[in-house]
Amino acid sequence: MASEKMRRAIEHHAPNENGVREIVKLRRAALTFADALEAVGAKTENVREFRIAETKFEECVMWAVKSIVLPPE
Repeated sequence: MASEKMRRAIEHHAPNENGVREIVKLRRAALTFADALEAVGAKTENVREFRIAETKFEECVMWAVKSIVLPPE
């Protein structure tokens, strides 16, 4: 049987009103950084490293949003 921690990780978690505002602010800031990241990516010859940076950026935004919507443990 799945532990409470595992169940919590896969449940749907909707943000409250304040959480929605925080996510909007976070996404606006992330878009600014994404523009800068893509500008670097267009110039670099280190494609592998850039793709890793791109993936880590996506992970960063995902985890930040998750930290907003998850209820406290």
